[in-house]
Amino acid sequence: ELQDRIGQIEKERDLLRDLINELPDCNIFLKDTQSRFLLTNAFHLKALGAKSVHEIVGKTDFDFFPRELAEQYCRDEQEVIRSGQPLINYEERMVDSEGKEYWLLTTKAPLYSREGKISGIVGLSRDITIRKKLERERETLIQSLEETLDRIKTLHGLLPICSYCKKIRDDKGYWHQVETYVHDHSYAELSHSYCPDCAEKALAQLDLDEE
Repeated sequence: ELQDRIGQIEKERDLLRDLINELPDCNIFLKDTQSRFLLTNAFHLKALGAKSVHEIVGKTDFDFFPRELAEQYCRDEQEVIRSGQPLINYEERMVDSEGKEYWLLTTKAPLYSREGKISGIVGLSRDITIRKKLERERETLIQSLEETLDRIKTLHGLLPICSYCKKIRDDKGYWHQVETYVHDHSYAELSHSYCPDCAEKALAQLDLDEE
């Protein structure tokens, strides 16, 4: 009976390990109270640059990641172990063994022994790099649009204009040449020419002046 129970436990353990390894986009790992690796899955092994679990057991993030990142990972895990409170779905940056940057959505929770004491942590991280990239592109686009709108000046509303000299009155009661007003209240630039009717009149006036 004991042998049957041991065999059943080993089958369950193997099944669990196979299930963990089959997850295609998720890091799953177990660590002890010193943040040393006890177990991880195939997806995480690839990120660590390792080929087997034996290469990572007993090691820490300091053996695989830049010091700045490893220190942050360690601080987070030690806080989970100290407080007994899990960190759920928080974003963290990762650089893999080839120097490629990723963004992860991570959960780290305390792992308890049969005696009810915290014996380590279990971690689960999902790759959200594409989502982060799209968010950054969206933020950049929104910022660009806001800056563009801030630069745009438009003429709107009712503009009082003199019927004789064609000057425009501003909100403070001052009169301005059309060119000056348009220049100050928009990004338009005016050029001068003659419409057909005025061109004909101008030529007729020029002929009279010559006579």
